[in-house]
Amino acid sequence: MSMDSFTYARSDAGRKKLIADLKADIEDAKRALKGNNYNTLKDSVNKYWVGTDKNKFVKMLDQSVADITKKFDQFKNQIESAINADAAAFKSMQSSNAQSINKIKLG
Repeated sequence: MSMDSFTYARSDAGRKKLIADLKADIEDAKRALKGNNYNTLKDSVNKYWVGTDKNKFVKMLDQSVADITKKFDQFKNQIESAINADAAAFKSMQSSNAQSINKIKLG
C-alpha cells in the first residue's frame, strides 16, 4: 500500500472529504425516512386502518420522523465538530513535536 492510496488521512483534504461523505450518508438516511416506503406505509394506514386512532397514529408517525430528522441534523454537526477538534488536536501535537525536534542539538 502506498501513502497516496488512503481515502482519508490527516490532511485537510482528507478531513473535508470524510466530513462531506458522512454528511452525505446522513442525508441519504434522512431521505430514506421520507421515501417511498414511508409514503406507502402512510397510504396503507389511511386506506385500511379503521378506527378513531388512525389520525393520531399517522400524526405520531410524522412527529417521530421529524424528531429523527432533527437528531440526524444534530448528529451531522456533532460529527463535524468532533472531526475538526481532532484535527486541531493533531496539528497541536505535531507542532509540539516539531518544537521538541528543533531543540535537539546534533554533534
